[in-house]
Amino acid sequence: MVAIAKIFCSTEFGQNYPLSYVTTTSRAGSDHVPLVLNFGLNQEKKHTIFRFEKWWLEREDFHDLVRSVWKIPCSFNNPLDTWQFKIRKLRKKAKGWALNVNAEIRKTKTKLMEEYDKLDLLQESTQLDDSDRQRMKNILEELSSI
Repeated sequence: MVAIAKIFCSTEFGQNYPLSYVTTTSRAGSDHVPLVLNFGLNQEKKHTIFRFEKWWLEREDFHDLVRSVWKIPCSFNNPLDTWQFKIRKLRKKAKGWALNVNAEIRKTKTKLMEEYDKLDLLQESTQLDDSDRQRMKNILEELSSI
């Protein structure tokens, strides 16, 4: 048997609620398919999946973060509960730490690119001295290492 569900709306409704959409819920235990109308007014916050990044291990401040989180006192007696408590804390701290580090890296890259662009423009209009040419090479090396 096929379930057919229809929703009708007017043009005015579509104009007043352009973000609205319809979803279905589970029909377990019933032969009816409930339809849920979401007006799109309160967008649900999407949770991002935690992903451990390999480059974190290369940073000394990450090791310090892990040590500091692992030293947090815990009131649980069961080793599994203690592990879960500490790993949750670490995940929360690591997410915030990674956001800050990524923002710092983006700022550094932007500054270096701006400096390189200024030197590049200067090179087109005038002759650069050796220190400016060396600085351009250093900027490229710094950008490739980030």
